[in-house]
Amino acid sequence: MIAEAIILAITYESKVFLAPRPQPCAGQLSNDRMAAGRARPALAKPRPAPKQGSEMDTLLAGIALFALALLLGGMVFFAAVVAPRAFRALPPEMAGRFVRHLFPAYYLYLLGCSAAAAVALFPLAKPAAGIMAAVAGLGLWLRQVLMPRINAASDAAKAGRAEAEPVFHRLHRLSVIANLLQMAAAGAVLALFAAG
Repeated sequence: MIAEAIILAITYESKVFLAPRPQPCAGQLSNDRMAAGRARPALAKPRPAPKQGSEMDTLLAGIALFALALLLGGMVFFAAVVAPRAFRALPPEMAGRFVRHLFPAYYLYLLGCSAAAAVALFPLAKPAAGIMAAVAGLGLWLRQVLMPRINAASDAAKAGRAEAEPVFHRLHRLSVIANLLQMAAAGAVLALFAAG
């Protein structure tokens, strides 16, 4: 009887030992860990947590790209199409008045697009946001300070004051250079941001 019990025990132990063990699933306790006295759940490989603010980053990136594209497109269109076409199609006096009336709206457009791009870029890329804030600030200065001086010099030159004409040309050249700098800055930020 004792011999039969020993044989039964050995047979049972060998079946248990040789039987394939199921792999623990998430939330189940591993038999090995339980046997070792470390009863911890055997979890599946953890998934990485989603990035915080990724939806907001995508929205801000979309706003920034849209504002940059509007800004650069509007600046290029005005400089390459509107102003030259006006001076070709209209007499010089009328073309000058036409462009002069467009400039306040043009600079507001430039200011709005570049400020929107700066705000949208600030959480994403602070140097790019700083560049766009500088573009907006330069646009404000051009509209509020330089443009009235250019208009005053133009009016004085048309009234016959000879000393006003070189002042007008110098201020006009300064506005063209500032506008080209703004275009280059907006284009660089757009290219870098779109590529990154």
